[in-house]
Amino acid sequence: MADTNLTQYIGKRITLHGHFDVPVVLEDARPLGSDGSAGYECRVRLPDGTLDEAVISAEEATSIFGQEGKAAESARLVDAEKLRLLIESARIRLAYAHDHQFAVSLSGIRTLPHQIEAVYRRMLPQPRLRFLLADDPGAGKTIMAGLLIKEMKLREAIERILILCPAPLTIQWQDEMLRWFGEPFDIIFSAVDQQQLADPWQRCNQVIASIDYAKQDGVRERVWRGKWNLVIIDEAHKCSARTTSGGRGREPKVAPTKRYTLAYQLTSLADHVLLLTATPHHGDEDKFAHFLRLIDPDLFPEPHRLGTEATAIRKKVFHLGKDCPWALRRLKEDLRDLNGRRLFPDRHAHTVTFSLNSEEYALYKAVTAYINEFIPHRTGQRRSSAALTRTVLQRRLASSTCAIHESLKRRLRKQQDLLEELESLSPTQRARRLTAIQGRLVDAEQEEDDLDDAARDQLVDEYTAALELEQLRAEIVALKELVEQARRVREQANDSKLAALKNCLGEAQFLELKDGRGKLLLFTEHRDTLTYVREHLEKWGYSTCEIHGGMNPHERKRAQEIFRTQAQVCVATEAAGEG
Repeated sequence: MADTNLTQYIGKRITLHGHFDVPVVLEDARPLGSDGSAGYECRVRLPDGTLDEAVISAEEATSIFGQEGKAAESARLVDAEKLRLLIESARIRLAYAHDHQFAVSLSGIRTLPHQIEAVYRRMLPQPRLRFLLADDPGAGKTIMAGLLIKEMKLREAIERILILCPAPLTIQWQDEMLRWFGEPFDIIFSAVDQQQLADPWQRCNQVIASIDYAKQDGVRERVWRGKWNLVIIDEAHKCSARTTSGGRGREPKVAPTKRYTLAYQLTSLADHVLLLTATPHHGDEDKFAHFLRLIDPDLFPEPHRLGTEATAIRKKVFHLGKDCPWALRRLKEDLRDLNGRRLFPDRHAHTVTFSLNSEEYALYKAVTAYINEFIPHRTGQRRSSAALTRTVLQRRLASSTCAIHESLKRRLRKQQDLLEELESLSPTQRARRLTAIQGRLVDAEQEEDDLDDAARDQLVDEYTAALELEQLRAEIVALKELVEQARRVREQANDSKLAALKNCLGEAQFLELKDGRGKLLLFTEHRDTLTYVREHLEKWGYSTCEIHGGMNPHERKRAQEIFRTQAQVCVATEAAGEG
């Protein structure tokens, strides 16, 4: 091989088997003999930049340069798309060091000044995050939590994330984390948890769960063992504890709820903690002092142990001033857009009064009497089930005649089915069955807002205080009379509340809605009322859509798009404003 043939490989990467274990760059090749027939003395550069030499035979030169030279030549031409992806992945991995708001760019969200302040100036600078975000509703606390998650993942500061929230909000959290930040989360609930071979609390790295499921005996211990890097608790004010008297000469004791017990242990174990709530303080200083212990129990001792310094710190957090390092609260009036304009215009509340007609008032009294007779206040463990059932029925009665009529019809069917079942059983089996029904207890910590529509319906339809068949038969007779009375009122009487709504929409401030230039978002508490109101709005000539808690994220987004582009009125339950 002539010397001129070797020079074309100088500066290129080659492999010298038997001489070097790694590819090297040929710096020079001097022939041994006049034509290289005796071999070559090669100078090469190693990957670490140092120079070295090797003497190779003519046969090695022919083999190595003939084959490896061609390979080296072709190796220079890599797949362009793969190279782009490699460079892009490296850029993304290191981008946070140069762009300190890189998650904003990745998400495509149009962030607002108060969101940037919370995430990038207050939370991320903390090496061990312990923070309470207590902005007013509508500030975008979910978005801020998502930005925090994305930034901390980009910086490789977290891997295992747990989000606890009320059950009706789990799907909304999952949808927004995936839609805005590309972060998939697994929702763990009873059916999923019981069907898994491997513990999902350890197998899944990004988890969303209902706090009322996670707090249950036999579940919370596995949650605690999850070794979470970041724990986010939405509606954190629901985790409460109070100080009780220890008796004469005894120290006061702490009485925590199960939610508080779960949260307290989790926040003690997690690397980073973010608490979200719009109502951090309910006027109870004792409960608020315990709530602050979720941030840091060392910094905020138990209320009855507060010293002068700790009291000052607690008061500083209570005021949630700009200098508070543990918490941040902004009111709607303080929030501005990028141009300095207020995000929320002044709200002008106006109450439209109306009076029940005689038929509606008679139905109201009859339903109230039924509730007091057949769903009385209870004591002991069954108190919560009775109280919630009473509350739901009373609120449906106040919502609309349609809502209470449909609720009473469903309850009548369920109670009739129960009576038929009990009559087919022996006295012993019957007593056992009634005891089992009475044993279906509602969580004492849950309020109506913590239940989704299906859970509320099941509670109202199936709860019974009857201990004997005669009591159940008497209730069914009363229900039949009520259902018939509600039907007559619904079909024959003029609905006072609906008439007030129609008159209100005819006033001057709703002229833009009439001519198609305006939009109206109308909230109601119950699905039955939603359907009822929507039917009448369409009879009055309005185009409508609906949003309620039974819709999946895709259906909800579709409804939002219809409201934005087509419908004049969106009738929604409170689920449309949750979170």
